[in-house]
Amino acid sequence: DVNNIRLTVNELERFTNSYFPVTESGCWLWDGVCTGSGYGQFYCRGMRIPAHRMAYVFTKGQIPDEREIDHLCRVPSCANPDHLEAVPHRVNCLRGVSPMAIQSKKTHCPRGHAYTPRNTMNTVRTRNGRMCRICHNARILRFCHAHPEKVKSKNAAYRAKNRDDINRKRRERRLVNKINTAMVGRT
Repeated sequence: DVNNIRLTVNELERFTNSYFPVTESGCWLWDGVCTGSGYGQFYCRGMRIPAHRMAYVFTKGQIPDEREIDHLCRVPSCANPDHLEAVPHRVNCLRGVSPMAIQSKKTHCPRGHAYTPRNTMNTVRTRNGRMCRICHNARILRFCHAHPEKVKSKNAAYRAKNRDDINRKRRERRLVNKINTAMVGRT
C-alpha cells in the first residue's frame, strides 16, 4: 500500500530524478517506466507504485479511503502534486474524457430539449442511461398513430392480464374521492 511506504534518502533521490518539470504547463512529466496508458511507475522494494500516487502521498499525506488520485491537468504521466487531487471514483470518471463523462456534460438532447430533472428519464435502454421525455413521448405518439391495431391489441392484452389490479385501483380511487368529498362538505 502506497500510504504506508516511507522512502529512504536514496529512494527519494531516485524518485525526484525520475521526472522533469515542463514550465509551460507546470506538469512534472515522469521520465521513468510508464504503463501503456501513460501512467508513471516507480519501482520500490520489489513493488510497482504509480508515480502520481507516490508524489501525492509524499507531499500531501495519505490518500483517504474510497478516494483515488485525479490528474487535474489530464496528463497521466504528470507527478506534480499541485496537479493531483484525491476524489471519489465517480468524480474522477466524470472529469475525464470517457463516454460517460462526455454524455454527462451534455445539457440538451440531440433535438435541442434541455435535460432538466422533469424532462429527463433514466433508462438502461439508451447508451447514456438517460432520455429526453419530450422526444420519448413524441416517439410513442408516432408509433401509436402508425400502428393503431398493435396498440389496441397490446392494451387489450394488458387489461385482460391485469383486470383485478385495474379494478382494485379504480375502487381505491373512488373511495378516496368519496372521502375527500365528505371532508370538503364538513368544513
